[in-house]
Amino acid sequence: MAPSAPAADPAAASLTQLMRSFGDRWLISYQPDLRVWSGQRRSPDGRRIRFITAPTPADLTSKLAATETGAPS
Repeated sequence: MAPSAPAADPAAASLTQLMRSFGDRWLISYQPDLRVWSGQRRSPDGRRIRFITAPTPADLTSKLAATETGAPS
């Protein structure tokens, strides 16, 4: 029996999906001291900044999607 391929890292997959889906509109960052992922978006006129935080890339993906569609998060 041939060895199977290693399982994909779900956190890496989530981060990849997060960047692919929102990286062009949100500044995505991780604060290791707080263990928090965040998305930041500045309004077109530069007068407002919106921050969304979550403990994982997958959770941040859900929150950003809800924010952009207007659904409650």
